[in-house]
Amino acid sequence: MNYVVPRPPQGQKRFIDIWHIELDGIDSSGYLKSTFLAEDELYRASLFRFERDKQRFLARRIALRRILSEYSGIAPDQQIVLRSNQQKPYISNSWVQFNTSHSANIALVGVSSEPIGIDIEQHKEDANELRKLAKSILTPVELNQFNALSKSQTAKSFYQYWTLKEAYLKAIGLGLSIDPRQLEINLASLTVTSVPCMQTAAKWHLMLVKLQQNFSVAIATPDATLTPNLLLFADLID
Repeated sequence: MNYVVPRPPQGQKRFIDIWHIELDGIDSSGYLKSTFLAEDELYRASLFRFERDKQRFLARRIALRRILSEYSGIAPDQQIVLRSNQQKPYISNSWVQFNTSHSANIALVGVSSEPIGIDIEQHKEDANELRKLAKSILTPVELNQFNALSKSQTAKSFYQYWTLKEAYLKAIGLGLSIDPRQLEINLASLTVTSVPCMQTAAKWHLMLVKLQQNFSVAIATPDATLTPNLLLFADLID
């Protein structure tokens, strides 16, 4: 994985930046004392049963606000993050497009001049369990191709399907509010071959990003000419 050096906000220039965040490396205590987060974020954090999950949630929110301030010019504690009718997040009074995802100790924030969807998943289920789960997310065509794979290929392919579908559905603002089996993807060409009826005219570019072993990462963007810049959040706060 090659990372680029963090750089100044890019205004309206077309770009995709993907921020890699190690959640357990962020100390949330100082940010909380300075009212860095909003009341609703602190309330949501209080609902977690386990302390590790609570701290990771706080770390995600802290990192998101800090990163978005680099582009929007809005101080972290002044940002108003809203959601569309389809629950896609956006910043009030800002051109910045962004999307987030997390799995285990890793969170990603995708920031772009264009609409974007991103997803990360850690590989953790065994092959037999994945074949059962596949029935709930894959179309008949995808399922036939998936079931023909060897056990050694099962996890990689399953999570590629899963992350690509979720990235696409997040990019168009629907997330998993619809059945992922309404969306069909060709893994070989990374193309959408069948889409939900309301999105038949949409043209989206899908990408798989190599991050770490046993993780799958996918991005959806309408601009096929853009290459993601990979950045480390730790470099931003050093």
